[in-house]
Amino acid sequence: MKKKILAFVFTSALILLQQQTFAQNLMNLDPTESQRFTVTEKSWPTEHGQAEVCLWKQDKLAAFTITIDDNPEMDVNFWKLLNIRFGFNFTWFVITEAPLDRLNVSDWNPFVELANDGHAIDGHDDKNWINGEENDSEEYVKRLNTTKDKIDSQMVGTPNKCRTYAYPYGDGSETDARKMFIAMRGVVGMLNNADKVNYLNVNSISSPSVVANPDTYILPLIDNTKTLYTTTYYRGWGSTHFHSLGSTALRNEASAFVQYLKNKEDKIWVSTFAEVAAYGQSRDTHELTVTNVTDNDVKFQLTDDMLDSYFDFPLTVKIMVANTWSDVYAVQGTDSIEAQIITHDNKNYVLVNAVPDAGEVVVSRKISSGINNELGDFNDKKTLANNVMLYPVPANGPLTVVLTGLQGKTNISVMSMQGQLIYKMQIPNIQQKHEHSISLSSGMYILKIENSKNTFTSKIII
Repeated sequence: MKKKILAFVFTSALILLQQQTFAQNLMNLDPTESQRFTVTEKSWPTEHGQAEVCLWKQDKLAAFTITIDDNPEMDVNFWKLLNIRFGFNFTWFVITEAPLDRLNVSDWNPFVELANDGHAIDGHDDKNWINGEENDSEEYVKRLNTTKDKIDSQMVGTPNKCRTYAYPYGDGSETDARKMFIAMRGVVGMLNNADKVNYLNVNSISSPSVVANPDTYILPLIDNTKTLYTTTYYRGWGSTHFHSLGSTALRNEASAFVQYLKNKEDKIWVSTFAEVAAYGQSRDTHELTVTNVTDNDVKFQLTDDMLDSYFDFPLTVKIMVANTWSDVYAVQGTDSIEAQIITHDNKNYVLVNAVPDAGEVVVSRKISSGINNELGDFNDKKTLANNVMLYPVPANGPLTVVLTGLQGKTNISVMSMQGQLIYKMQIPNIQQKHEHSISLSSGMYILKIENSKNTFTSKIII
């Protein structure tokens, strides 16, 4: 991926927004024949604090989605077992409004369980009504809305929101469907180039083809020497659609294919259709600005042009940090977010998952100071770092402060990020070890420990 120092944006994505009216309020992106950005090999920032958004989550080479059409309820337990075995989440495109009731979902309980397990339950139909007897755009939109509302009403209490749609037989009105869904899936048996995905009609390969020849369809995504029908799809998005698995042979083939993907999990991000579509469009329109860099912290702002109420899926930001960073934590607003240290060419990088337009992100080095009773008199030390231990960090309950070998009175204070004093305690002479617990509301604070000689300050997260 290309990048700028400190600020990194896919500038060419702005061209795509000319026909869209409101920036930062887009439901989906227009199709394009030109590149939204340039696909490259993985790139690695070269200075402490430099950052970029990864092409796919967790800096994977490519993305893949497994979808299941027509709500085959008899297969639910089979796919749940594959989820338990391999850890992948799948997308179920279900029918709710067919005139023949036998084609509609008959029992929503299995799908509620799937949604609670992290799978996606999204919209589908038994035929493309806009090209049928009801060739009326208004009626078509009404039918799409009814499908979406039915699914959302059945999924109340689960994490699921109906945000994508699969065209029946690949036919449908992109103009109408895009009014209520962030992306739609077609049935053209090709892969998708990451730099010009048509989110209004995402290519998808039928399952018999992909399970019979997985190398043909998967290797072009992760090997830049491989092509599909002479076209390069390196680092792109692949999708497949299954239907009912009515035999042991079909289930064995499906299981073998998911195992195939599992064997390539280090290179391929396998997730739901909605999550991949959300990641791609937020990535395509994002702007990343690093606002402050210190030895122990990196702060940045991340925005995109998408509708926040629909696009709340995080992007993975890669940041180079000094090799003194051995552990890390991150906060967006007042919430702790996922972050980890990785290494490349003996350099340290942080991968942090941040939601666009959800507030400033602070990535901090986690300092493990520890207690060392052989350090001697504190008065011989320049800082308190080796005499102080905090745990757990970040804290999900009371924070424990452990002090050792401090002479004289020691003050412990906690302030809000705005400088307001929240807590204060004075501790007498500490000859050996003293433990003190502090209970605070969720948030980010400044902990200050000081005596007559030195001061120790640390950002803490509850």
